[in-house]
Amino acid sequence: MNRRKPFCIIPARGGSKRFPRKNITPLQGKPLLAWTIGPAMESGLFDAIWVSSEDEEILAVAESCGASPLRRAPALGGDKVALEPVCREAVDLVRSQDPDLTDLYLMLPTSPFRTVANIRASWRAFIESGADALMSIIPYPHPPQWAMTLREDRRLAPHDWDGYYTERQDLRPLYRHDGAYFISNIDRFLETGLLMGPETVAFPTGGMESVDIDEPMDLAWAEFLLSRKEGQA
Repeated sequence: MNRRKPFCIIPARGGSKRFPRKNITPLQGKPLLAWTIGPAMESGLFDAIWVSSEDEEILAVAESCGASPLRRAPALGGDKVALEPVCREAVDLVRSQDPDLTDLYLMLPTSPFRTVANIRASWRAFIESGADALMSIIPYPHPPQWAMTLREDRRLAPHDWDGYYTERQDLRPLYRHDGAYFISNIDRFLETGLLMGPETVAFPTGGMESVDIDEPMDLAWAEFLLSRKEGQA
């Protein structure tokens, strides 16, 4: 593990149409972004925690929390920009200063309940697996095979007719990324342009760790979970 050197990047753009100023909105009095920076620093895995943003206020908050600001090109601040070009810009900038970086550890600021233990455990699982990427996953609560399409005339039809009429126990379980942990080998990423490789190992999570804040209702749910946890302490 000592021969590998992870590069921690937290992408935090300023514009969010569904939830304006989401990444620095307070959660129990602390900016949402800080909930990711803190455990990442405490894990001891990284020489620096880099926050990529085109927004000066977000970069200032990141720096006040102990992270290193990485000014993103304005063209990469839109709501339709994928993570790959954002990460590519960050890798190009930071790896030019530290060519020994081997792996990209991506942490989305919308997942505030990561644990220090699992930041370390996911890194260890990635190294021990020999995979070219790691992704934290949770199962879909309802089978995606039961999804329906809605036409313009308001008529419904199963998206997958065979899957729609299959019993749950006979359906293949499907999973999604929960946003908490994502690691990708830098050399393969630079070669392919894709964060997820053909050899991606799963890191199952669940519970509070999988809370993903995309809308104000999600923040209210996170506040409720924290208050309930404190009440049980």
